[in-house]
Amino acid sequence: MNSLRHLKGLTPKKAEALANAGFETLEDIVFHVPGRYLDARQLVPLADLRKHLRQPVSVRGKVISARLIPGYRRARAEIALQDESGGALQLVFFDFPDWRAKQFKKDEEYLAAGYAGEFRGVVQIVQPPFIERLEKPEEFVRGQMLPLYYLSPALRKAGIRDKQFREWVDASIEEAGHLGILVENLPQELLDREHLMPRAEAIHEAHHPNSPERVERARRRLKYEEVFFMQLRLALERQRVRQTVKNVVKYDVSRLLAALQGKTLSDPGVAEGVLASLPYKLTNDQIKSLREILHDMSKEGGRTYPMNRLLQGDVGSGKTIVALLAMLVAIENGYQCAFMAPTEVLAAQHFDTLSRILKDTIVHTTLLIGGQGKRERKNVLEAIASGETHIVVGTHALIQKSVAFHRLGFVVTDEQHRFGVAQRKAIVDKAATTANLDEFERELFRIQIHSPTPVTPDVLLMTATPIPRTLALTLYGDMEVSTIRELPAGRRPIKTMLFFEHDHPQIYKAALRRIEQKGEQIFIVYPLREKSQKVDSEAAEKAFEQLKAGALKQVRVGLVHGKMPSSEKQDAMRRFREKEFDVLIATTVIEVGVDVPNATVMIIEHAERFGLAQLHQLRGRVGRGSADSACVLVASEKLDSSEGMLTSDEIEQSSLALERLHTLVATSDGFEIAKADMQFRGTGEILGQKQSGRVMLKIANLTTDTDIVEQTFRDAEHVIAADPQLRTPANHATREEFLRLFRDEESFLHVG
Repeated sequence: MNSLRHLKGLTPKKAEALANAGFETLEDIVFHVPGRYLDARQLVPLADLRKHLRQPVSVRGKVISARLIPGYRRARAEIALQDESGGALQLVFFDFPDWRAKQFKKDEEYLAAGYAGEFRGVVQIVQPPFIERLEKPEEFVRGQMLPLYYLSPALRKAGIRDKQFREWVDASIEEAGHLGILVENLPQELLDREHLMPRAEAIHEAHHPNSPERVERARRRLKYEEVFFMQLRLALERQRVRQTVKNVVKYDVSRLLAALQGKTLSDPGVAEGVLASLPYKLTNDQIKSLREILHDMSKEGGRTYPMNRLLQGDVGSGKTIVALLAMLVAIENGYQCAFMAPTEVLAAQHFDTLSRILKDTIVHTTLLIGGQGKRERKNVLEAIASGETHIVVGTHALIQKSVAFHRLGFVVTDEQHRFGVAQRKAIVDKAATTANLDEFERELFRIQIHSPTPVTPDVLLMTATPIPRTLALTLYGDMEVSTIRELPAGRRPIKTMLFFEHDHPQIYKAALRRIEQKGEQIFIVYPLREKSQKVDSEAAEKAFEQLKAGALKQVRVGLVHGKMPSSEKQDAMRRFREKEFDVLIATTVIEVGVDVPNATVMIIEHAERFGLAQLHQLRGRVGRGSADSACVLVASEKLDSSEGMLTSDEIEQSSLALERLHTLVATSDGFEIAKADMQFRGTGEILGQKQSGRVMLKIANLTTDTDIVEQTFRDAEHVIAADPQLRTPANHATREEFLRLFRDEESFLHVG
């Protein structure tokens, strides 16, 4: 009934390509809204194209020649267009060049869109992503708008063209209307209050635009719908969590609050002692954030649910000491703490840092990571289960079945966006049952379990990837947010520079001066491709061998990468910290948390392959001491090259990559960088999972559509407060759409 069988010209090959691209139902086609529109008023005269090089352009012109150019490696078709301005443009095709050269006939008129480049003095669009023949001169005239749909390379390879896809969209809209798929799904009250275009009208207008103004109204309606149902899901989840909370802890925070106010205590506890022993004063932002956390822990004001707070602050802003002081309060109240980090290297470093700060106290800290020996693991698990351990630091090993806590009351998750929702939930659930070892494991480890009344722990999430207020509101709703913007006294700004691969001799020469004249240390980092850790580890190993024998042969070079055993990684980092190496060559295993104050230069190879937030994290590995520090971004030669015949896609990708890198050079403000990064990459990863369910934000942008995000948050809360199960007649259509979107969700939906 809702299949794509009605589509004219849908061959099995094309149907398979559509399915692989996510087009399986009428809705998938109908709600694939155009990414942009080719507006007849914005066509660039061909005579003006040189003013728009490396920019996206839309043009119109008549064919004056079409020829096949044989090549040693590959042939190409060159199509020359001319328009009324007298200017010319060359379209170049490498795919099916014989056919292309014959396809274009003299005096035929075409629309084309893509990124313009120049090769040997000729303005070109190579492999234009959009090209379409105009049947008659009046077909595309001033005032008209043509929708442009994103079609993946796989779809185009299957033979699906823009014109055919537009025809499929039109047929799908008509069929969807007959089947009642475009019925209104928002409450009438919201439509009236927000002046939203009706759903069916918005769909039609988005695909058949009458004017830019009408398109904007239609897109706003569709964005609102997308975000509203996501907000509705999150509002229901928050409601469910609040209803299932049991046994919250009301911590006594009075002594540390008094110490923060500068009062002298007659009976200071561990937290107050650690605070007094610090070789520096907390910044105002650290104190403010700590007070907010303590307020949550105390459950003042009749609070009946546990703390759920996000502590965000730039790299090196001092989040860890704030978290530690809060954990010490929990320990003094008789509870254990779990500190979860995303990598073994970072977990080991947090363990070392906490152990060093707590060495003269009664607090016992334990490290739990994969790869520990059987005897060591047995001892660690016994210490956790018996309550001997006050703070257990670990990776995702903390959520394994064999880990049983004695009295878990406080959970800290560092770099929280690197853990999935399910992983974060699992560590919290550890507190709900303290005796969760199976019989075999109890016998194996001979662990004695003591099971006091379980509680729902307080949770503190930490991130050095700052999240704009609107996004935090959307993703976390009732999660409070504390922000540390100030950097500790003495921290100096890091100078960031952009170079290209041909600059390597100059870069290494400057690095050697730092090492030989000042005794400083250098990081050289290579990117990690998704699912290609082995390949990238080999790349790092190859660079290690080449540099050790070549440009850096007179200094001591170390290596660390993800494929190394845990013990070797930790040993390499220890040796670098203890200045046994001058240079450390690494993959992104050192991205977060690694603290080597004597390291002053971060060289990042193939910088264009990193996200902005990741680059900012890596930059934060230096500048942790008092010396001047530098971050050197080394980009691929292709990004700097205007030579060669670059395709439209290559120009677009290189332009975006350079824009990202220039953003990092221009600012060190983590909030600005995070905002820019989300505009480049989207927001799915901030959730700690790809956006789940069928609400993939195809149109809305949580970073830029802030007014819609905030309004839908308020509207969803209002709807759920008035009708928790969406049972009233006014919400019937909303409920039906909600269940259609989320019926496969495992824990987000509990609408009765």
